[in-house]
Amino acid sequence: MTGSLVNAPAFLFAAVMALIALRGVRLSSIINAVIVALKVGALLLVVGFGSLHIHPRNWTPFIPENEGFGRYGWSGVLRAAAVVFVSYLGFDAIATLAQDTRNPQRNVPIGILGSLGAVSLLYIAVSLVMTGLVPYQMLDSASALPVALRGGGPALNWLLPIVDLAAVIGLGSVVLVVMLAQPRVLMAMSHDGLVPPVFARVHARFRTPHWGTLICGLSVAVLAGLFPLSILVQLVSVGTLVVFIAVAVSVLLLRGTDPARHRPFRTPFVPLVPIAGVLVCGCLLAGMPLRTWAVYGIWVTLGLTIYLAYGGRSAARLRALTPNADGS
Repeated sequence: MTGSLVNAPAFLFAAVMALIALRGVRLSSIINAVIVALKVGALLLVVGFGSLHIHPRNWTPFIPENEGFGRYGWSGVLRAAAVVFVSYLGFDAIATLAQDTRNPQRNVPIGILGSLGAVSLLYIAVSLVMTGLVPYQMLDSASALPVALRGGGPALNWLLPIVDLAAVIGLGSVVLVVMLAQPRVLMAMSHDGLVPPVFARVHARFRTPHWGTLICGLSVAVLAGLFPLSILVQLVSVGTLVVFIAVAVSVLLLRGTDPARHRPFRTPFVPLVPIAGVLVCGCLLAGMPLRTWAVYGIWVTLGLTIYLAYGGRSAARLRALTPNADGS
């Protein structure tokens, strides 16, 4: 922790994204589309022009020899995959916004799998270009892409300001997605009594969960301003992976305990998909550093305290008052 709000730009950036999300999905989707177009365009330029200056010898060895768990080798691949998993929050948000989607059974899988395929191809292409431009040891930097471009020589210098601008703007799409998804998760939890009713309030004009959006925006802004990005990325990755495992297990349990429940979207190929999800997420979690697990343990303890002190009792009272509210 830095001890003071030294990362003021990150604080202001998160606050602005929260205000945009407050206006609703329509405006947010337009702004997000513009941001993504700029970001993807910059990356396509990197792939197109950077591929002309790569040195194939930099790809040997393709997977460097292991230097301890989590540093190079297959364990390094595992840890890197777990850390960058935070980038996949956007796909999670698509599922979260299913209630705002027309025909979710058709459109949600198309949105998730289509965007996942496009992003994966782009990620692989950019990674190959970067490691082809410079030796992989040089990429251990917070600004790895500019380092790789500089290694490509003066012919790629014109790309540096474009990449820097796209990187700054591109962060907005990630924050904006979080500002859209998390308030709706809290709204659903509020309907079940797990969090206070204030999170379920909807703005009369914008028709968005405005209190949840404002509270989430302030929380994200404060965290972004006070904590190093490396710690936040790892914590969010661990939290997301644990949630994915919990959702997969819940799908398995509910199919057995409540098969007749109305489901606007049904997970296909059960139990294969949930079991595969648990195994893959579990493998990624195994690669996370112990320090991250220790901090996550504190975070979980805080969440359990809130649940035991308020959420569990409130949800039980709500079920007692409205026994058929869940549609079962």
